[in-house]
Amino acid sequence: MTHLPQWNQKRWCIVSLAILCAGVMIAYAGRSQAHAAQAEHHKQEAFWLNGSWPHEGSDLSPHPSAVFGRLDNGFRYVLLHHDTPKGRTVMQLDVQAGSLMERENEAGIAHYMEHMVFNGSTHFAPGKLITYFQKNGMSFGGDTNAHTAMQETVFKLNLPQNSNEEIQKGLTVLSDFARGALILEQEVSNERGVILEEKTARDTIQSRARQRRLDRVYGGTRFTDPTIGKEQIIRGANAKLLRGFYEAWYRPELTVLVMVGDFDPHSIEPLVRWTFADFRAKAPRREVPQWGDISSTSPVAFYDPKSGSAPLVMVERLHPRHRPQDSVTLQRRELAEQLAAKILRDRLMTLCASPKAPALKAFSRISMPFSQFKNAGMMAMPKNGDWKSALSLLENELRRATTYGFTEQEFQRAKQFFMTAIRRNIMHEKAESSQSIAEEIIACLNSGRVYQSAKQSMALYAPMLKDMSKAEAEGALKRLWSTGKHVVSLTGLPIASSTPEKTVLDVWNAASNVPVSAWKEHVAQPFPYLKASSHVAQVTAQDEHSELPETFAFRHVDFDNGMTLYMKPSTVEKRRVELSLMFGRGLNDLTPREQKMAQLVNKCVAMTGPGKLTRVEFMQALGGKSIQLNLGTRASSHVIAGSSLNKDLPLLLHGMRSILLDQHIRQSDFDSALSLLQSEETDRTGTASGLMRSKGFPFMSGGVIVPALTYKEAQQFTLAELQDFLKKELATGKLTFTAAGDFAPDALQKQIGQIFGDQKRAAYVSTAQFSNSFPAGQHVQARLTGELQQAGVLIGYAIPGPASETAQADDPALLREIRYSILTKVLSDRMRIQIREKLGAAYSPFAFSWTRPDFAPYGIICAYATTDAGKEQLVSTEAQRILDAVADSGITQDELDRAQRQLLAARINARKKLSFWSMLLQSESTLRKGTMARQPLREKIIKKSTVDDMNTLAKELFSSSRRAQFTVLPQK
Repeated sequence: MTHLPQWNQKRWCIVSLAILCAGVMIAYAGRSQAHAAQAEHHKQEAFWLNGSWPHEGSDLSPHPSAVFGRLDNGFRYVLLHHDTPKGRTVMQLDVQAGSLMERENEAGIAHYMEHMVFNGSTHFAPGKLITYFQKNGMSFGGDTNAHTAMQETVFKLNLPQNSNEEIQKGLTVLSDFARGALILEQEVSNERGVILEEKTARDTIQSRARQRRLDRVYGGTRFTDPTIGKEQIIRGANAKLLRGFYEAWYRPELTVLVMVGDFDPHSIEPLVRWTFADFRAKAPRREVPQWGDISSTSPVAFYDPKSGSAPLVMVERLHPRHRPQDSVTLQRRELAEQLAAKILRDRLMTLCASPKAPALKAFSRISMPFSQFKNAGMMAMPKNGDWKSALSLLENELRRATTYGFTEQEFQRAKQFFMTAIRRNIMHEKAESSQSIAEEIIACLNSGRVYQSAKQSMALYAPMLKDMSKAEAEGALKRLWSTGKHVVSLTGLPIASSTPEKTVLDVWNAASNVPVSAWKEHVAQPFPYLKASSHVAQVTAQDEHSELPETFAFRHVDFDNGMTLYMKPSTVEKRRVELSLMFGRGLNDLTPREQKMAQLVNKCVAMTGPGKLTRVEFMQALGGKSIQLNLGTRASSHVIAGSSLNKDLPLLLHGMRSILLDQHIRQSDFDSALSLLQSEETDRTGTASGLMRSKGFPFMSGGVIVPALTYKEAQQFTLAELQDFLKKELATGKLTFTAAGDFAPDALQKQIGQIFGDQKRAAYVSTAQFSNSFPAGQHVQARLTGELQQAGVLIGYAIPGPASETAQADDPALLREIRYSILTKVLSDRMRIQIREKLGAAYSPFAFSWTRPDFAPYGIICAYATTDAGKEQLVSTEAQRILDAVADSGITQDELDRAQRQLLAARINARKKLSFWSMLLQSESTLRKGTMARQPLREKIIKKSTVDDMNTLAKELFSSSRRAQFTVLPQK
């Protein structure tokens, strides 16, 4: 179950999302910022929770294909057919009540209640619901989940099938959640430890810093209260307290069912109406406690030297709570605001690309915290600790924009950016997953926005963009920044001052004395800019692999310049394509120093654009098109990975070519990468999960898993070293491409032959040798840095490496490899029951197995859990007991059946995701020949594995002499 602050959920209109994603990946998000109250306080808090739809009373029409229904009892539902992925249905129950509805003595009870509906209800006795899910091929936490926020509690089911029978089962479960929770005293007591462990897991340096900021900026309001609640109230909670909240707030007029998937809404609607027709509230609805509002128009400073993240200066204008009716007028006003924020953001990014800039990165944005407060903000990451100059940069650029306005060129460029993004959303809409659409519908409902289709958004925004004037956007900028609570912040950087907040304000005020003039346009960089290939590569061999089942057939192409191409056309995500270009040396062939250098180079490249373009230059060249590119290093090769819509494939290929032949790293990119690493240190060394990843996994692998680069290690390198290393690595090895997605194979192989035809390169022959050994019998401890009282336990065993490339269904190595996944499912379930449910000693314990063809000669199978400091021995003892019990007494037929159903359902679902096919092609091409051919075998082995097979395997694995353990402890 997730526990999310409200502003982290999707809460933006289509144009806001475009701003935040900066043209790299913009998914249709409807228009879902806030709907929110008039500036003057209403006597009745949350007056909009009256059971109405956002489109009622609006001049905006809802999605034409969605069925909006309301029963006589006030219960509402939204049904929408969407066939990505095919054969699946997403069901989400939106209870429009969260932690803001809690009374003083209920802090944390909304979240506690979210847990309790899973622990016994009308149709499911305590402890039976998760088993029921598993028997239907659904995993707990994956296909079944929930979250509580300040104004909502949402329960989520992803059904593996779309039959009416399966949908009725899902409706029964959600109906029980809405009105049938038993809330037994013993179950309340049992769940208490789980919630306290979740509270510990969420407790980080960053979360504490966020809380300090909330207390300062929103002080005097209920918006400072964490949804997870207060420990003393959690410890004292009983069934009566929980039932009081449940019966007051889980009521039909505050509950909305959202279903999106591959079904006929009109045939499902009677099932919905029948299931919820007799839903009745069990107690009177309470009055919502007053939430409060922000005050103060004079500048307020916030200073926090221990934010746990990179140093940051920020200036904001936070406007009082406001919830207008969604309308065409509102959308036009917000579009003008987003255009202004986009232009200001591009200016800041352009300035930061200069070597002389005082900031590594800077940007602007418009947000809506808690769906209540409009917030105009600008942020900058100071370079070399020079926060004063970075803060002055923000003041100067804001004043430049509000004084002199925008140039016509940048205004037209911003309009074109949004127009392109809106067109792309129409093409992307069919590829959007049912789950993300369901989440967006709920986001719209709970923030008072009308949910519309991408075509409706085009019809709404296109005329606005066409006739909107520059003056309108300039006026929006001035309006946002001339009123509201003025907050100036410095975080993550200690300063020598007895009055640091006054010092911050003094620097901001002093910056206003610096003269500014009108913005001067920078010269736009063309893209693509490299000279075209002098040779068109010709196909010398082509194999359709028709001997494989049609589902797993793929095309393998060889070119006359040595390139190879592996293609898997698929429409599982309509119009989307994922490409990978692999070449050269991987981690296995790099020295330890080169491994660290590769990690740092990849971080530097992530800070800039392809080739010689900066990030902002590339964004401007794309004009709103959706192109993603990144450089990485895997065990056996470097890889340039990318994705785009199919119509943008030529641009994606040119982006890859620019990285391969002309990638630049600037000092600003190096500095930004160092700053990022520094900010990651807190999590890597200061949390149990971070230390398990950074030290525990490498320990278990005998050093095969390369430890993450540290800030101290990165400081040892120079920019010149990184540039030389990058140039050398990009020139090494022949090119291997993989492509999965919705494209024409003949056209793509022709494009690759044209764009990369001049790249005749010699193959790189790996000389990697493995000498690692599993640390059997060893127990290593590591201590956290910082103040968090967390601990962690990782218990592992060596397992044989992966099967050979020619393995068949009866190959013992292949049988073992697949059965490890079954075994870890059973182990994870036992850990959930014993360590989470019964002991309340860990929030999310689990088991996993790891075998990699590129990391011979062995794999690992591990039990993993993070916990409270002081409980590590309890968790360790119980985990070892579970492992020993599986080895001694084996597993049951029921456990095997549930594990098999979950794994088979997961594989069916995986086939409906483009990333699955992309991963298989990459394995087939460079890691493990025969990967595609073995896929049907994997499913057969899962189905045919018996209890005896699993028990024999467990007995071989789980002996104490073969065990290794890694334990995380808090700082002494």
